[in-house]
Amino acid sequence: TNKCVSYVLAVCQSVDVRNDVQAFQRLSGCRVVEGFVQILLIDRADEAAYDNVTFPELREITDYLLLYRVNGLRSVGKLFPNLAVIRGNTLFFNYAFISFEMIHLQVRGWRCKLALNSRSNIVSCFPEIGLQSLTDILRGGVRIEKNPLLCFVNTVDWDHIAKASKGEHYIKGNRQKNECPMCPTLSPLCPQAPGSKDYLCWNNNYCQKVCTNCGDRTCSANGHDCCHESCLGGCSRANSSEDCTVCKGVLFQKKCIKSCPVNTYRYLNRRCILEQECLDMPVPREQVNDYRDKPWKAFNNTCILDCPHGYMEMKSFDGRRYQCEPCKGPCRKECAGVNVDSIASAQKLRGCTYIKGSLEIQIRGGKNIVKELEENLNMIEEIEGYLKIVRSFPLVSLNFIKNLKVIHGKELESHKYVFVVLDNQNLQELWDWSTRHANLQINRGRLFFHFNPKLCLYKIERLKHVANFSEFSDLDVARNSNGDKVACK
Repeated sequence: TNKCVSYVLAVCQSVDVRNDVQAFQRLSGCRVVEGFVQILLIDRADEAAYDNVTFPELREITDYLLLYRVNGLRSVGKLFPNLAVIRGNTLFFNYAFISFEMIHLQVRGWRCKLALNSRSNIVSCFPEIGLQSLTDILRGGVRIEKNPLLCFVNTVDWDHIAKASKGEHYIKGNRQKNECPMCPTLSPLCPQAPGSKDYLCWNNNYCQKVCTNCGDRTCSANGHDCCHESCLGGCSRANSSEDCTVCKGVLFQKKCIKSCPVNTYRYLNRRCILEQECLDMPVPREQVNDYRDKPWKAFNNTCILDCPHGYMEMKSFDGRRYQCEPCKGPCRKECAGVNVDSIASAQKLRGCTYIKGSLEIQIRGGKNIVKELEENLNMIEEIEGYLKIVRSFPLVSLNFIKNLKVIHGKELESHKYVFVVLDNQNLQELWDWSTRHANLQINRGRLFFHFNPKLCLYKIERLKHVANFSEFSDLDVARNSNGDKVACK
């Protein structure tokens, strides 16, 4: 069934399409999906099954778009020809657009033979992403991997679309560029990639839209008319905040504005709603373990699921709704132990003060990952088990958990170690003790520091002094593999 909250606004919750092409009906009528769109595990389908499957109404997805093992699909753009913006409020790992293992993404049989007989249509034999209207991914990167027949991947400037994750996209295991068609070179020419002579296109029919003359503003479909500064993804009329494809700020009474008016509340960073509308919002589909009835709260001009730091969730006097009340003393928010290996897993710890278990961090990459760690882990004060930082290339310090006060050690790594720092090639310091209180308490267990070539031994000694540790051995803290690639005191 359709998950639209309001047919008039065509706003839908997260949509999961799987197993059968008929499941695409859940997207019918959606102009905006407030959540994710997942299309996956459709095995028994060929190209003909998608002939009448298209959703030109869809303009915006607030979380991410995922495609995984969808047989018979030749063009994502045919499904969503007018999708302009993916916000990336919540990511799939670190990505907002994912196409993975679309093994059978191809044209078969007589259709391809017919196309090959027509020189102008030869590229119709080549599968494509083809999201010709997509101009903005506001947060998160792009992962296009193991789609062995997929073309027109390298003819798109993904850095231009997903500026916040520039250089962090993962595009690998697709059809070789020299086995794919080139962008059309006939007039009018497609735009060229920065610092390159290569042209930018989605396929043989659509160039990538680049608004070269509009500065930070988007432009209309023709690429020439600059839109109002409040627009994202394009517009139907130049310099009008009422004719935007998507709003850069928020939508209120069919107009794009920067912030919500008094007595309205910002919802999902995209529209303004009234207090009662906020309180009546359903639980997002992705909150699978949230059993609260009507958990949304109107707070500080924003409609939120979780109270900010310094406030705790309480039921109202009549017991009909939740509200945020100032904590009497320190707030405490318990969260289960977790392995933080992506932005998505870091987000699960937002506002947490007490980790009921152990905290492991293993971050391989991501330009914005340190900022995300600071935003989501900075309230942690106590860890019940152990703390483990391993093979986290982007980390230069642990200042993102600057409020950590106690590691209890009720659970130990290898039954011995409470604080493990292993194989972090760029870690240069633990904490800046001049900006945080030297009050770290470690109740049980030993240290384990190995293969951190830029972390000088004297900085580990400082930790030992702050935490009142006894002497450690070379087996616990290696003198020859910590700080061995920098000049230490």
